[in-house]
Amino acid sequence: GAVHQAVLEVVPYADRVKLLQSEAELDSFLRLQPAGSSGARVLVVVDDIRRLLLSVYTAAGKLQGTHHFAQVAAFRWVIDRFKVQRFRSFIVIDPATRQGA
Repeated sequence: GAVHQAVLEVVPYADRVKLLQSEAELDSFLRLQPAGSSGARVLVVVDDIRRLLLSVYTAAGKLQGTHHFAQVAAFRWVIDRFKVQRFRSFIVIDPATRQGA
């Protein structure tokens, strides 16, 4: 409710959860970077990129160091690529194989 919204307005959400706006940004997020982290990528698909979720922010904090979080809106290319049917979908992707679960 209102308390969650108030909290989300003051926490550094984008420091823990990248807000992806394009397919190129998504590809970069999923790619295994040289000298970068091999940690799993958690992609959160939401109906509106501006929708900040306290549960996502909290999970990103708890899994910091082992997982990287990003959020993307349910654009047609996202739906087609990941075959999502619900919006608030969580997809965990191994950057080494680019396979998701």
